[in-house]
Amino acid sequence: MQDKALLDRLQRERERITALLQLRQRVLDDIAKNKGTVAVGDVRGKFVRRSETGVVLLVGKEERTLPLNAFSPKILQTEGSRLKAFESRDVWLRAWLRYLQGTKLAQLKGELAEKYSTLAPLRLDMTAEFADTPSAAAEVLAELQSLPTSDDPKIARTSLNRLQETVIANRSSPLLQKRREAIDLLARALAERAFDPNDPAGLGLTGEAEHKDGVVKVRYTDPTKSPTADFDEVPNDQRKWLPESARLPYGGKHGLSSDGKNYQAAGTALLGWAAPLRGAFRLDVHCRIPESGNVDLVFMLMVSDQAALFCGMSGSVMVIDIPNLGKTDPSPVGGGGSYSFEKSNIWTMEFDGKRTLVTKVNGKETARVDTGELNTGELWLNVHSGSPLPIEMLELSCTPVVREPGKMREQFVTRTLAKLWP
Repeated sequence: MQDKALLDRLQRERERITALLQLRQRVLDDIAKNKGTVAVGDVRGKFVRRSETGVVLLVGKEERTLPLNAFSPKILQTEGSRLKAFESRDVWLRAWLRYLQGTKLAQLKGELAEKYSTLAPLRLDMTAEFADTPSAAAEVLAELQSLPTSDDPKIARTSLNRLQETVIANRSSPLLQKRREAIDLLARALAERAFDPNDPAGLGLTGEAEHKDGVVKVRYTDPTKSPTADFDEVPNDQRKWLPESARLPYGGKHGLSSDGKNYQAAGTALLGWAAPLRGAFRLDVHCRIPESGNVDLVFMLMVSDQAALFCGMSGSVMVIDIPNLGKTDPSPVGGGGSYSFEKSNIWTMEFDGKRTLVTKVNGKETARVDTGELNTGELWLNVHSGSPLPIEMLELSCTPVVREPGKMREQFVTRTLAKLWP
């Protein structure tokens, strides 16, 4: 259960932001009605029309759009006084606008001491000096609080994307830092609504993704944005059928991680990608082979029910289907792939969506395998490398499948929150 005091404060701040937005709307309506000269900050011009993003003014002979965030707390205080928006019980809004401009609490003491009940919540919350870049931070907070939280995944995803952009760009702000828990609550609410199990674009993939007709093409080139290329440790209860490899004596981070510029696979780890795959897919691994060292990766395709296609770096493939072991041949097929030490190599695994898997190393076919009944399942990466293997890019074109929507949604939410703060 969420902390009640935190939720109460969040509700009070939402009400304040709503009042601020209502005041801004009142100012804009007055500007549109009078159609006169408008002066906001260092911009002065004749009103032309409203736009989706603000107000269009004629400055000299050129039209100029004045964005909504130009109506800062300072401007709203000035315009609000002109419109007599702070009389009687509404005096609290003027005090709050002054606070957002960096006015010291000592200077607000007299105003906060007035005997209006609307000032009591401010006295409760305004206990520390506000020493941020006032206008910008207040506008950021106003935008966050006004984001729609629709149950429509597309609308929620739009709001979530905007929240992520805004928070990441302003997360050092004391105003945002003090409200981190409340922002996380809002982000969680948006992320839960944005997740759509029927839309692969909503899976929260962290690579550069394109989505068309259910097919996702995702490219991983930047470990600072996607630290593990959406591969996570396979839970122990899902890997019991697979004998565990002896842990190699590697001193660095085991699995898939960053080497500072690219990815690297090293040590011993069994990792699973963000979602199972169905139908046709293609996986390209761009890697550099160190001249010395023990490097080895195995991609396991169509993992399900104690079965998988084991693809080794040599370009060989083994079909392991334990429930049908007497009907399938587990012997390696193909291999002999040739890698260069001088340049980047491309290891390719491509499935036609029916029953044929083709593997290539640097464009040369190394195996063509009949997958039999194996045509859908998870994508696992078995790392067993005594030396780091540099990977410049992972590129996957596929149709993801969501088998456990609740689990996938929570993973999506967790990834979303992890992106917000350093």
